[in-house]
Order: sequence, then structure tokens, then C-alpha cells
Amino acid sequence: MIRLAEAKDLNGIMDIIKDTISEMKEENNIQWDETYPKREDFLKDLESKTLYVNEERHNIRGFICIDKNQPEAYNLLQWQGQDKDFMVIHRMAVGKNYRNQGLGKTLFEFAEKIALENNIYFLRSDTYSLNYKMRSLFRREKYRFIGEADFGKEKKFYCYEKEIKM
Repeated sequence: MIRLAEAKDLNGIMDIIKDTISEMKEENNIQWDETYPKREDFLKDLESKTLYVNEERHNIRGFICIDKNQPEAYNLLQWQGQDKDFMVIHRMAVGKNYRNQGLGKTLFEFAEKIALENNIYFLRSDTYSLNYKMRSLFRREKYRFIGEADFGKEKKFYCYEKEIKM
């Protein structure tokens, strides 16, 4: 079940972050590290009611943040829905014990549902160029590659967009 996150979910979310950072390091992917994302980022998401968790039997299996805030670097790109309302997917991960079970797809489908409920037909997101797993998920879910953005890391981030059809 996917639901709006609550403060009680933060420890489970941070456990997923810790495991994800460890796995990213093994894959030479420095998208996330000890400086980002932090508990404070998720507290802001909780306050703005934009953080959702996938929970089963009181276990946080994954999470996703969906809002209307895009990074400044996005302004330099030519989006398909350039002059349309959009939502942005941030900070999404699935717990290591729940991977390869379709939860990433489920979270993306949930983001589409939230967008449609808000009469928004474009979703945007990005991932580090070395995050091959997330890049693969974007391709499988029919996101269109828009371009590269610089977020101060060694390599660029790849930006994606999907037009949602009703």
C-alpha cells in the first residue's frame, strides 16, 4: 500500500538511504552520499506532504517524493511540456530486500496517479549519469531523455520527462 509518509516512517526511510548509498558506492555511483539526502530533506517533504511510502506489514519497502519544485538546472533544458504544468519526482528508492519485485514501477505509476489527480500531464525527474538502474527504469517506464544537468557532481545528471495519457 502506498500512503502519505508520517514522522514514524523516517527511520525506515533512512535505513533504505543507508543501504542505497552503500550499494551506490559499490557501483561507483556518487549520486547519493553522506551529505544528501539527509533526514532534514525528508522532514521538509513531510511538512509539505509530498513524501509517500510503500508499506507492507509495517515495513517501509520504498518511498518517493512528488512535488512541483524543480531544480534551477532544469530551466536550461528544452522540456516537451515546456509551458505546461508538471510535477517532479525526487528522492525515490526501494529497500534492498524488496528490489526486483516491481516496486519501482509501482512508485512511478503512483506518481502518475498523483499528477493526474492534480490535472497535470507531465512528470519530470533526473538521475546521476552513472545510476544505470534508475536510467533503465526511466526507459522501461517510457520516460523521454531531455538532456543533461549539472548538480555539482563529477558527472552530469540525465533529465527525463513523461507525458501522461489518460
